[in-house]
Amino acid sequence: MNKLFKLHPLFLLTGLVFIILGEALAFFVYFIVVVLHEIAHAVVAQRLGYGLNKIYLLPFGAMLDINQNFVTREDEIKVALAGPSFNFILAFLCLGLWWIFPETYAFTSFFVFCNIITGLVNLLPCYPMDGGRVLVAMLESKLKREKALKISYIFNYVFSVIFLILFFINLKFEVNISYALM
Repeated sequence: MNKLFKLHPLFLLTGLVFIILGEALAFFVYFIVVVLHEIAHAVVAQRLGYGLNKIYLLPFGAMLDINQNFVTREDEIKVALAGPSFNFILAFLCLGLWWIFPETYAFTSFFVFCNIITGLVNLLPCYPMDGGRVLVAMLESKLKREKALKISYIFNYVFSVIFLILFFINLKFEVNISYALM
C-alpha cells in the first residue's frame, strides 16, 4: 500500500470473512467507496490548511488522521461533511449516467447503493463518525467539548443497540456482517 494508507490487521480478516460468506464484490465495492469518502475528507482538510498524516483502513471503514486539531468548529464541520457529500455526489452522477446510458445501470447500481448507505450511515450522530463530529462541533457553541462528547456517546449506545437487534433479527434470513460491525 502507498505510504498514505495504513492497513489495520483486522481489515484483512474482515475482507476474508466477506469472501468466505460469498460477499467479495460487496467488500471490494465498499472498500472503493470508503477510500473515496476518506479522500474527500483529506482534500477538504488540505484545502483548509491542515496537514494529512495517513488514511487508516479499519475493519469497519476508514479514518483520516491529520497533523493537528481543527482550529474552528466550522472547519471540523466542513471536513466532516465532505465525505458524505462526496458519496451523494457520486451516487447522483451515476444516476445521471443511467439517464444518458441506461445500460450502465447493471454495472453501477451496487456502487450507487454503497455510496448512499455510506453517506447516510456516516451522518448518524455517533462520534467519531461524521454526523457525530458535526453534532459535537455544533454543541460546542453552547457546551464544553466533554459534555458535547457525552451527549454524542448516548447516540452511540442507542444506535449500537439498534444495530445489534437488527443483526439478530436478520439472522433469520441471512448473516449481515454490516449490522454486527456497526
